[in-house]
Amino acid sequence: MTVSPIVLLIVGLYLCGMLLLGIWASRSRIKDADDFMVAGRRLPWYILAATLAATEVGGGSCMGVTQKAYGKWGLGSAWYIWTMAITFVIFALVAPMLTRTRCRTIPQFFRERYGDRSAVMASLLMIVSLIGLTAVQMIATGKIIQFMTGMSYIHAVILSGIVVIFYTYLGGMWSVSLTDFVQWIFIVVGMAAAIPFALSKAGGYDKVMSSLPPGKLSLFEGIGYGQIASLVVIYCTSFLVGQEAMQRLYSAKDEANARLGALATSGFYVVFGFIPPALGIIAYSMAGQGIISASALADAGRDGMLPLVASHCLPTFLTGILFAGLISATMSSADSDLLGAASIWSNDLAPIFWGGDKDTTLCMRRTKQAVFVVGIAGTVVACLQPQSIINMLKFSFGLRAAGPFFPFLLGHFWPRGSSLGAESSIAGATILVAILKYTGYEPWGIDPVIPGLLVGGVLYLLLSLLKPDKEIPTENLPAKA
Repeated sequence: MTVSPIVLLIVGLYLCGMLLLGIWASRSRIKDADDFMVAGRRLPWYILAATLAATEVGGGSCMGVTQKAYGKWGLGSAWYIWTMAITFVIFALVAPMLTRTRCRTIPQFFRERYGDRSAVMASLLMIVSLIGLTAVQMIATGKIIQFMTGMSYIHAVILSGIVVIFYTYLGGMWSVSLTDFVQWIFIVVGMAAAIPFALSKAGGYDKVMSSLPPGKLSLFEGIGYGQIASLVVIYCTSFLVGQEAMQRLYSAKDEANARLGALATSGFYVVFGFIPPALGIIAYSMAGQGIISASALADAGRDGMLPLVASHCLPTFLTGILFAGLISATMSSADSDLLGAASIWSNDLAPIFWGGDKDTTLCMRRTKQAVFVVGIAGTVVACLQPQSIINMLKFSFGLRAAGPFFPFLLGHFWPRGSSLGAESSIAGATILVAILKYTGYEPWGIDPVIPGLLVGGVLYLLLSLLKPDKEIPTENLPAKA
């Protein structure tokens, strides 16, 4: 299905604007690796909050949640976003301790705390996961562009990859933060503006309510308490060891801005959490009334409900804004994952094998080169794996969370944590999660990340106690600094 040329013009202008903003950012404040990776550690709380919010609100939170609300989860799909709000309240509590390390990446903390071997293990695991997360967002962007233009899915993914790679390459974290700030505005305005028009098209509030089956408006019945608890665990563990989120906290001006930025992000999610589920529920009503035809539903396919609603309900200008907002959501997550993987390569892996730790110019050059390599890898994966967005997101989140979580968190304040404990946790937990994900076996319906976390935590604590390294002075730990 193709849309109005005016919509294409609006989206085209938006994409050009993102590229121009990246060019401007690259010429303003990018002098060394700190500027490129952590924006010179100068982000105020409001930019930090916008870039954090835009980073984690991607294809899953927009298109995936709308689809889940249309399907089994109903209004309870809001928990997919509200559990992020819970996570960032926890982030606010630990943000000062985390930013105190003055790291650029999570594996850098592993290297300084546990040694090179654990840093290599953490780096490889996180790069693989971030390539998967980059691919998820390119899948979502490709589906939007395909829906808009009738372009083939493969060509749409390649186009989205080129744009994201280009502006990330130009300005690094400063460019990504500025584009995320603009993108967050497009996300919220575009999706919120769709609700009254969709309600009107569906016959009004009373008509929508009367056409819904029992339980569709329940916050718990469709999604279930177990799924909500799993999301809290997945987000808390995955975001805390997520380079895309931590890299932003490392970019804050100071500890106070880091804490306030995390709290503001949580507030954004509480409000935004109502929007995609509302659109999914209205879409369900429209489908039941025959306003959206069965053939259109079939053409939209998996995760295509949100663009379909927009094309049926919105005036041309707002359709363009919404599509720009959807692309914003996916691109803002893709650029963060892309920069995170590239930063880990240049800051942590390359120096271990080829040196150059102190050469910030070399580090920045390596990061830019890695942006191209990781971006191409993510694009290729997206072309080969156009599967369910939320399922692929949960796999990538779970894979990276289980092993590094306890060594990273406890390593900030527990002096007995050892390198053997960290290495065993990363290896053992990751292998278990991969096996469970591959076989599809979920004991008692529990997401594989939870048994993975339990195994990782036990291995870290047990082996650190049985074979400790030389204890580091308590006053040298970030939590005591």
